[in-house]
Amino acid sequence: MEILLLGTIHLEETTDMVQLNKEARNKFDEEQFEILTDDLAFFQPEQIFVEYPYKMQEQLDAQYKDFSLNGRPLQRNEIYQIGFRLASKLGQKKIYAVDWNEEISGIKGLEAITDEQSVTALQKLLQKTTVKMQTVFSKIQTGNIVEFFKFINTAEQNLQDHQLYVDLMLLQDEVAFEWVANYWYYRNLKIVQNIRKSIEQGTQKAVIIYGAGHNYLLQQMLQDDPQITVTPYGEYTVQEIAHCSKKNL
Repeated sequence: MEILLLGTIHLEETTDMVQLNKEARNKFDEEQFEILTDDLAFFQPEQIFVEYPYKMQEQLDAQYKDFSLNGRPLQRNEIYQIGFRLASKLGQKKIYAVDWNEEISGIKGLEAITDEQSVTALQKLLQKTTVKMQTVFSKIQTGNIVEFFKFINTAEQNLQDHQLYVDLMLLQDEVAFEWVANYWYYRNLKIVQNIRKSIEQGTQKAVIIYGAGHNYLLQQMLQDDPQITVTPYGEYTVQEIAHCSKKNL
């Protein structure tokens, strides 16, 4: 099975530690998302998985049905601007909710870190991440949505995003280690579990649309199955992926 992994920025405000400002989130308009989804459509995925609670699939179904039948305007969120738009282009009847993001008893948030050395180290990590976001912001200003999404989906960028969690794990305060091990890694494992449970029999191609910070672990965990190949959007053009698939038939 082939999976095309599209890591995204969040187009709405979130609770993430570091995020883009409103100006950056609103840079791309409807026309730009048409261009991006046209490019993704070349891959011809049979299923689309998005960052929406797995337990709320019925709600997502209702929203997509309303959009498909009544032409309801798309909300300013990557699930809708990319996921719904792509599914509609492909004539698909469903989009698959696969997210898990719940509180875990006994696991404290990073705000609970009290060790002075670790607090200082955490502040430096967040400053480093803010600098990276400035680079992302400058890429957005070019206005080329395909080039931008390819940039944030390269192996180099995926590794840089993942490095934050590796660095957090190495802080002296045990709170950070517990958060990374028992929340962040657990969350991504649950996402992969939900994806695997949602794969329909006979599906050969799928697209995953998720916050880019998940790219590294999702690719690694999915490819633990030798029957699954995951390609980050930035590694090849979608047309090349589709061409290679045809040659392998």
